[in-house]
Amino acid sequence: MNENDKTKIRQTVDFYNGLSRKYDTVYTAYLHHTHQQLLSHLDDLSGERILDISCGTGLLAEHLLNRYTDLDLALNDPADKMRMVAEGRMQGNLSIEFSDKPAEELTVKGEYFDRLICLNSFHYYADQQKAVENMRNALKPGGIIHILDWNLEGWFHLPNAIISGLSHENINTRSVSEIEGMLVDRELVITKRQKWSFWFWKFYMIEAKL
Repeated sequence: MNENDKTKIRQTVDFYNGLSRKYDTVYTAYLHHTHQQLLSHLDDLSGERILDISCGTGLLAEHLLNRYTDLDLALNDPADKMRMVAEGRMQGNLSIEFSDKPAEELTVKGEYFDRLICLNSFHYYADQQKAVENMRNALKPGGIIHILDWNLEGWFHLPNAIISGLSHENINTRSVSEIEGMLVDRELVITKRQKWSFWFWKFYMIEAKL
């Protein structure tokens, strides 16, 4: 990974470390909407080994553990202070594995994952091609990736440009067709897709299978 990408990752990590204590409160409506959208489209996850590649403060993990008691759950996030909030939210659950790698540097040792979830984070990745490659490499044969993120289509170019111009973190928003292309290029099969709007955001959700 080049120095420019490393700088972009540090900028994003620093921003979210500074936001960690108030993140859940500041983005309550946004987080509720996106988490419920994802959860409503997940199949039965009982007994699965699942990686949340950018877990943030652990909100998604909390929802999943409230629904399933037999998950083998791994939570990854390079922002230490965000991840510390997630660790506190899990209340010392020793069955959960935590890691701290950027998506661009993620490696998997030992058992691979049945499912990988990337929620609200893909547009922050500095090297998105490498991130997708690492996601694919983390899956078992037949494993599934879920990506929910901003969709750079139509009128969303304007709010995205404003957000990017005002933000300290790295932002590289993609359209749903661009994400599908990255996944298909790595021999993943698109099994579900959805596009919708919420307030001034446009979103996509893609499910792809290895």
